[in-house]
Amino acid sequence: MTDMQADDFLMGGSGVQAARFERIGSAVTGYISGKPKVQQMTDFTTSEPLTWPNGEPKLQMIVTMATDQVDPAVEGDDGMRRIYVKGQMKKAVADAVRQAGARGLEEGGLLTVTYVRDGRKTNPKFKAPKEYSATYQRPAVPVLPDEPTPTAPPMPQPAAVAPQAVWGQQPAPQAPSAWQNA
Repeated sequence: MTDMQADDFLMGGSGVQAARFERIGSAVTGYISGKPKVQQMTDFTTSEPLTWPNGEPKLQMIVTMATDQVDPAVEGDDGMRRIYVKGQMKKAVADAVRQAGARGLEEGGLLTVTYVRDGRKTNPKFKAPKEYSATYQRPAVPVLPDEPTPTAPPMPQPAAVAPQAVWGQQPAPQAPSAWQNA
Protein backbone atom coordinates (compact mmCIF):
# COMPACT_ATOMS: atom_id res chain seq x y z
CA MET A 1 0.00 0.00 0.00
CA THR A 2 1.39 3.41 -0.89
CA ASP A 3 1.76 6.27 1.57
CA MET A 4 -0.45 8.93 0.00
CA GLN A 5 -1.85 12.07 1.58
CA ALA A 6 -5.64 12.54 1.42
CA ASP A 7 -5.36 15.78 -0.60
CA ASP A 8 -3.04 14.09 -3.13
CA PHE A 9 -5.60 11.30 -3.58
CA LEU A 10 -8.48 13.74 -3.93
CA MET A 11 -6.74 16.10 -6.36
CA GLY A 12 -5.05 13.43 -8.49
CA GLY A 13 -1.46 13.40 -7.23
CA SER A 14 0.98 15.68 -5.52
CA GLY A 15 2.22 17.54 -8.61
CA VAL A 16 5.73 17.51 -7.13
CA GLN A 17 8.44 16.53 -9.59
CA ALA A 18 11.31 14.23 -8.74
CA ALA A 19 14.72 15.88 -8.48
CA ARG A 20 17.01 14.79 -11.32
CA PHE A 21 20.68 14.03 -11.12
CA GLU A 22 21.47 13.75 -14.82
CA ARG A 23 25.23 14.27 -14.82
CA ILE A 24 28.12 14.24 -12.38
CA GLY A 25 28.13 17.52 -10.48
CA SER A 26 24.33 17.91 -10.58
CA ALA A 27 23.04 19.03 -7.21
CA VAL A 28 19.73 19.82 -5.58
CA THR A 29 19.53 22.21 -2.63
CA GLY A 30 16.35 23.02 -0.79
CA TYR A 31 14.50 23.53 2.44
CA ILE A 32 12.67 20.43 3.62
CA SER A 33 8.94 21.15 3.44
CA GLY A 34 7.16 18.57 5.52
CA LYS A 35 8.10 15.46 7.39
CA PRO A 36 9.98 12.95 5.20
CA LYS A 37 8.07 9.71 4.55
CA VAL A 38 9.31 6.14 4.34
CA GLN A 39 7.56 3.92 1.84
CA GLN A 40 8.12 0.65 0.03
CA MET A 41 9.87 0.88 -3.32
CA THR A 42 8.04 -0.33 -6.43
CA ASP A 43 9.18 -1.86 -9.72
CA PHE A 44 9.58 0.88 -12.33
CA THR A 45 7.73 -1.00 -15.08
CA THR A 46 5.12 -3.05 -13.19
CA SER A 47 4.54 -0.87 -10.08
CA GLU A 48 4.68 -4.05 -7.98
CA PRO A 49 6.11 -3.61 -4.45
CA LEU A 50 9.79 -4.62 -4.22
CA THR A 51 11.11 -6.97 -1.55
CA TRP A 52 14.47 -8.42 -0.51
CA PRO A 53 15.06 -12.17 -1.05
CA ASN A 54 13.96 -12.79 2.57
CA GLY A 55 10.59 -11.13 1.89
CA GLU A 56 11.29 -7.88 3.76
CA PRO A 57 10.12 -4.76 1.88
CA LYS A 58 12.72 -2.57 0.13
CA LEU A 59 12.24 0.89 1.59
CA GLN A 60 13.06 4.43 0.54
CA MET A 61 12.66 7.83 2.17
CA ILE A 62 10.83 10.51 0.22
CA VAL A 63 11.95 14.06 1.01
CA THR A 64 10.07 17.04 -0.46
CA MET A 65 12.07 20.27 -0.73
CA ALA A 66 11.54 23.86 -1.83
CA THR A 67 14.32 24.43 -4.39
CA ASP A 68 15.36 27.08 -6.90
CA GLN A 69 14.97 24.63 -9.80
CA VAL A 70 12.03 25.68 -11.93
CA ASP A 71 11.25 24.13 -15.31
CA PRO A 72 9.80 26.85 -17.58
CA ALA A 73 8.23 24.11 -19.73
CA VAL A 74 6.03 23.00 -16.81
CA GLU A 75 3.12 25.34 -16.15
CA GLY A 76 2.92 26.33 -12.49
CA ASP A 77 6.25 24.72 -11.53
CA ASP A 78 6.91 26.12 -8.06
CA GLY A 79 10.35 24.53 -7.58
CA MET A 80 9.13 21.84 -5.18
CA ARG A 81 11.14 18.65 -5.77
CA ARG A 82 11.19 15.18 -4.27
CA ILE A 83 14.33 13.20 -3.55
CA TYR A 84 14.03 9.44 -3.19
CA VAL A 85 16.67 8.53 -0.59
CA LYS A 86 17.87 4.94 -0.97
CA GLY A 87 21.05 3.01 -1.65
CA GLN A 88 24.28 4.98 -1.45
CA MET A 89 22.35 8.28 -1.23
CA LYS A 90 20.94 7.08 2.11
CA LYS A 91 24.46 6.73 3.53
CA ALA A 92 25.46 10.19 2.25
CA VAL A 93 22.37 11.86 3.75
CA ALA A 94 22.73 9.97 7.06
CA ASP A 95 26.39 11.08 7.31
CA ALA A 96 25.37 14.70 6.65
CA VAL A 97 22.66 14.52 9.34
CA ARG A 98 25.16 13.11 11.85
CA GLN A 99 27.70 15.86 11.01
CA ALA A 100 24.99 18.47 11.67
CA GLY A 101 24.35 16.96 15.11
CA ALA A 102 20.78 16.04 14.22
CA ARG A 103 18.86 12.81 14.74
CA GLY A 104 17.11 12.98 11.39
CA LEU A 105 15.91 15.32 8.67
CA GLU A 106 13.78 18.13 10.06
CA GLU A 107 11.15 20.28 8.41
CA GLY A 108 12.81 23.60 7.53
CA GLY A 109 16.30 22.05 7.40
CA LEU A 110 18.50 22.79 4.39
CA LEU A 111 19.61 19.72 2.42
CA THR A 112 22.00 19.56 -0.52
CA VAL A 113 22.54 16.30 -2.41
CA THR A 114 25.20 16.16 -5.14
CA TYR A 115 25.87 13.42 -7.71
CA VAL A 116 29.66 13.08 -7.36
CA ARG A 117 30.65 10.00 -9.40
CA ASP A 118 29.60 6.66 -10.79
CA GLY A 119 30.19 3.61 -8.64
CA ARG A 120 31.42 0.22 -9.74
CA LYS A 121 29.17 -1.52 -12.26
CA THR A 122 28.38 -5.00 -10.93
CA ASN A 123 25.62 -6.09 -13.29
CA PRO A 124 26.01 -5.80 -17.09
CA LYS A 125 22.23 -5.26 -17.42
CA PHE A 126 22.30 -2.02 -15.43
CA LYS A 127 24.18 1.27 -15.47
CA ALA A 128 26.83 1.91 -12.84
CA PRO A 129 25.23 3.14 -9.61
CA LYS A 130 25.38 6.87 -8.88
CA GLU A 131 27.26 7.97 -5.79
CA TYR A 132 26.32 11.08 -3.84
CA SER A 133 27.55 13.49 -1.22
CA ALA A 134 25.24 15.50 1.00
CA THR A 135 25.27 18.41 3.41
CA TYR A 136 22.57 19.26 5.93
CA GLN A 137 21.89 22.30 8.09
CA ARG A 138 19.35 22.06 10.85
CA PRO A 139 16.58 24.68 10.87
CA ALA A 140 17.52 27.87 12.70
CA VAL A 141 14.48 27.46 14.95
CA PRO A 142 13.38 23.87 15.58
CA VAL A 143 9.76 23.22 14.66
CA LEU A 144 7.64 21.30 17.13
CA PRO A 145 4.82 19.08 15.88
CA ASP A 146 1.61 20.99 15.09
CA GLU A 147 3.44 24.36 14.98
CA PRO A 148 3.81 26.40 11.79
CA THR A 149 7.28 26.39 10.29
CA PRO A 150 9.08 29.74 10.62
CA THR A 151 9.98 31.78 7.56
CA ALA A 152 12.94 30.16 5.85
CA PRO A 153 16.11 32.26 5.44
CA PRO A 154 17.55 32.90 1.97
CA MET A 155 19.07 29.80 0.40
CA PRO A 156 22.88 29.75 0.65
CA GLN A 157 25.10 28.22 -2.00
CA PRO A 158 27.19 25.29 -0.77
CA ALA A 159 30.91 25.96 -0.69
CA ALA A 160 32.21 22.72 -2.21
CA VAL A 161 30.01 22.22 -5.27
CA ALA A 162 27.52 24.85 -6.40
CA PRO A 163 24.14 23.37 -7.27
CA GLN A 164 23.31 23.28 -10.96
CA ALA A 165 19.72 23.87 -11.89
CA VAL A 166 18.80 21.57 -14.75
CA TRP A 167 17.03 24.42 -16.57
CA GLY A 168 19.39 27.25 -15.57
CA GLN A 169 19.79 29.34 -12.45
CA GLN A 170 16.62 30.71 -10.92
CA PRO A 171 15.99 33.04 -7.98
CA ALA A 172 16.14 31.44 -4.54
CA PRO A 173 12.97 29.51 -3.78
CA GLN A 174 10.22 31.06 -1.78
CA ALA A 175 9.38 29.33 1.44
CA PRO A 176 6.14 27.34 1.25
CA SER A 177 3.10 29.37 2.30
CA ALA A 178 2.87 27.58 5.66
CA TRP A 179 6.25 29.11 6.55
CA GLN A 180 5.14 32.61 5.60
CA ASN A 181 2.14 32.49 7.93
CA ALA A 182 4.25 32.02 11.06
